[in-house]
Amino acid sequence: MFDEKKARRVIRFIECLKHTKGEFHGKPFKLLPWQEKIIRDVFGTVRDEEPSMRQYKRPCRYPGCPNLCEKGIYCEEHSDYSADRLRGGAAARGYDARWRKARKAFLTRHPLCAECLKNGTLTPATVVDHIVPHRGDHALFWDEQNWQPLCKSCHDKKTGGGL
Repeated sequence: MFDEKKARRVIRFIECLKHTKGEFHGKPFKLLPWQEKIIRDVFGTVRDEEPSMRQYKRPCRYPGCPNLCEKGIYCEEHSDYSADRLRGGAAARGYDARWRKARKAFLTRHPLCAECLKNGTLTPATVVDHIVPHRGDHALFWDEQNWQPLCKSCHDKKTGGGL
């Protein structure tokens, strides 16, 4: 079954986005006919028995799992899996009340994003980034020489969190 409304909604969303670099900087995305067809097929094709779900299944995100997901990002076998269970939650990794206090003080002293400043843009910093990932090393975690103020956008680019 095809849901025109769902397909159109995704296309409208994409065409609201603007290019951020290059010759098209600031201009809205304009999908080519073949791109629009792919998006329409993927997001507009829904299941007859349950129109709220897309027709196509996605691969399970659990490392090495070959299963496909009915919904969500993990298959039934790995439905209780989460990255935080493997690496520990934020507090277990040191991001506790002491960190929040130190972070706030650091951002007060360094209010602008270091990466944006390099490009001549003044952007408020909202994240304290560890320049060298600490990987659980407490000395590196608390070394302010290893900290830099970043905006969320720059931090996501650096860490891959913008995926």
